[in-house]
Amino acid sequence: MKTFKSHNLLFKDDEEQHLVYCGLDTLMTFSIFKAMEQKKNNTYEYSLSLLAPAMTMMRRGLDMDMEQVEKELPILEDRLAKLDQTLQRLAACVWGANLNYNTLVS
Repeated sequence: MKTFKSHNLLFKDDEEQHLVYCGLDTLMTFSIFKAMEQKKNNTYEYSLSLLAPAMTMMRRGLDMDMEQVEKELPILEDRLAKLDQTLQRLAACVWGANLNYNTLVS
């Protein structure tokens, strides 16, 4: 990619300068788009490949070991409570109030 220092360019007037900078902006955006296009396609194809297994899981459901769930759930609930306490302390330090999870954001 050809590069040059745009701050050394001489312009007839402000309109010409504006048009040149708009053009440079567009070219930069286009070059970034081209560089990311393959990555975007890979992400889309990966998401698409997960669609069939996800739909099958939705239709059939998941087999769960309920004994293991009952064993792990109290541990996870305790961990969640400790994380919530930490978050509430941080929120109180920053905003002077606890967070309210039930508040709707519009």
